[in-house]
Amino acid sequence: MTIPDKFLAFAFPDTSWNGPITQAGGETLYTLTSEERNFKSDITTITRPDESTVAAIHWGSVIGLKRRSVVLANATIPAKEYLTEGGENSLHGRHAQIFRDLEGNEYYWKHKECWEPKKKTLIAYYNPPDPNRAMGARLWVHPDYCSPSLFEPLIITSLLMMRSKKKLSPSPPRTRTDASPSRTSDKASSSPRHGATSSYVGAYAFAGGVAANDGGAIGGSYDSGGGYGSG
Repeated sequence: MTIPDKFLAFAFPDTSWNGPITQAGGETLYTLTSEERNFKSDITTITRPDESTVAAIHWGSVIGLKRRSVVLANATIPAKEYLTEGGENSLHGRHAQIFRDLEGNEYYWKHKECWEPKKKTLIAYYNPPDPNRAMGARLWVHPDYCSPSLFEPLIITSLLMMRSKKKLSPSPPRTRTDASPSRTSDKASSSPRHGATSSYVGAYAFAGGVAANDGGAIGGSYDSGGGYGSG
């Protein structure tokens, strides 16, 4: 199978998670800042170009029994509630990782693929970072699903899966072809999620094309290794 041509590619910083999340043309969309704290929970903060904060992920620590959590503007949500694992009777199948956007719409990750269940539409695909090379993860998103109300939860859930110790079954390898011209995303609106709302409303004009990989090359094949569940 191939990733559809129209999907847009985004590059995460390397495995240190300090640096920009960029689109194909190199424009910074978000910035990750990670802080390692001795005897306390490490923190990764996601910020927008205007320096407002999307979320801070507290990764938890054994000392003090701190659990992994997602800190939003007005709520702190346990990671296992922000990204919920489907059980035996889940409509999306066992090990599906279920989340909602800021408008309350449900989506789920499975085998490194993110799906919109009502329309049964593949909306995103990610490749985790390669520990053997200085390159970060890659995220490909359907241009119709790039509004901040969904794109920001996609970033948060991608990070949660990358740091998880739970591995899912491997997905079939996918090969990327040339991308189509860009589309402009819809405006985001906010609605409650576990009592949380977002104060950011805007629209992004994403550039088409694919993100450069570690050699500066464009495109390439995808790792067919397994995905990850929530921590």
